Amino acid sequence: MAEMLKLFNVATPPRYPSLCITGQTGVGKTTLVSTMPGKGLIIDIPVTEGGAFVIPTKRIHRIQGVTMETWADLDEIYWALAKQDEEKLPGVKELDWVAIDSITGMANLAREKILSERDSRARTPDHQIALNEWGFIGNLVGWQVPKFQRLPYAIVWVAQERTHGGYDDDPGPVQLGPAITRAALMLLKPPMTIMGRLSVEGERERRVLTVGPPGGDYIVKVRAMPGRNLPNRIRDPHLGQILRYLFKDGPRPKAAREDSIF
Repeated sequence: MAEMLKLFNVATPPRYPSLCITGQTGVGKTTLVSTMPGKGLIIDIPVTEGGAFVIPTKRIHRIQGVTMETWADLDEIYWALAKQDEEKLPGVKELDWVAIDSITGMANLAREKILSERDSRARTPDHQIALNEWGFIGNLVGWQVPKFQRLPYAIVWVAQERTHGGYDDDPGPVQLGPAITRAALMLLKPPMTIMGRLSVEGERERRVLTVGPPGGDYIVKVRAMPGRNLPNRIRDPHLGQILRYLFKDGPRPKAAREDSIF
């Protein structure tokens, strides 16, 4: 008897949403991640910021952290999640979401890995990275996205930001987006439910999450159900509230004023 194909209901929202939060250092990306609902794990990669200690006290009881200091650590963490190995990762079976903080730090570790494996006969100086090596780095980082997508958790990617576009090898429009290579970005963006840029604006320093419009100054997107469109700019964002609005029956998040005066 032939095995039945894996059918699914197209009216059902994704069980495990994926998010990417981009922004400058110090705007509160990790704090925003801690507003994810349920129990979570933050994979802290301290080669860039290392900011998991900023999580508000009232949320610490439902969030744990694990440090990734080398590329080899990532593989060990991934398989502990995939196998739900309680010995290596206590509490893994109770997790609702996993955050990688940050994919920019992951890219730095990938660069170290590629350079450490460089052929000693390579003519490129130690402080320079050859074009093909940038390709290896981008692919090494980018392919972690579909790999983590297969885990039974919501996934949140945190990123520093950089300018994309306007270059000979990237002739597209100039936009701010995740500080990763173009190759990695091409694998990161498509599966994201929400891709937003966090900033601090106005005299009262309100936090604003920009998720639209697509094709503007920022690399952003929202994959929303019909009739559940988000404001392009969300005032005082809370990821739990945003996800409840998109996929359940929560209230619509507050829109930020375009002039950034709150």
